[in-house]
Amino acid sequence: MLDEVKNTRASLWISASAGTGKTKNLIDRILSLLLNGAEPSHILCLTYTKAAAGEMLNRLSGYLNHWQQSADSTT
Repeated sequence: MLDEVKNTRASLWISASAGTGKTKNLIDRILSLLLNGAEPSHILCLTYTKAAAGEMLNRLSGYLNHWQQSADSTT
């Protein structure tokens, strides 16, 4: 499945048991899309629970905040 996750030119559906790395794979894919110029408004991620959506938001926000702080410290 790793090759499919890395291919950001196609849509992807991930279904797996808890603790298998779904959220990490989705966050890695979103970050890759953003780094390659995708518009944030063109990225859609669906989850089954508000808790999962919150976890994705927290992780993504953490990465983006870290990148912003790193960029701010180099200027």
